[in-house]
Amino acid sequence: MYVAVAMSNYFHDVATAMLICAAALLWAFHRRLPADAGPQMVQYYLGAYASLRRLMIGTIAFICAAGVPRVLFFKELDGRLLDDPQLRVAIIAKHVLVVAALVTGTMYWVAIRRKATALRAGGPGSVNEAPMPMQ
Repeated sequence: MYVAVAMSNYFHDVATAMLICAAALLWAFHRRLPADAGPQMVQYYLGAYASLRRLMIGTIAFICAAGVPRVLFFKELDGRLLDDPQLRVAIIAKHVLVVAALVTGTMYWVAIRRKATALRAGGPGSVNEAPMPMQ
């Protein structure tokens, strides 16, 4: 049973890394789309957006599903880590960073989704609509 939970923890971490990589690619595609992008480039961008969006949604679902056994067996497998005050601080710091990344990533995803929606509508200047947060 513990081997299955350990494997779930491992794949949970791999899915988290995949999510971060997909988000970085989505952000890079978004930043590199020029204001005067032609129809072929816009179609490529929209295709990449759709593929990365599906990948991100799938990894988020897997992260949530794989997180269930991680939470249920935490005390038995990793609970001893909380006995060390330094590791406790590190775990808290990790979770603060994860929440900050989640909030920031959500803000960017909303902005990128707005841009993709504007590009699908194809209005004039649609490439420049929906600026990124904190620009």
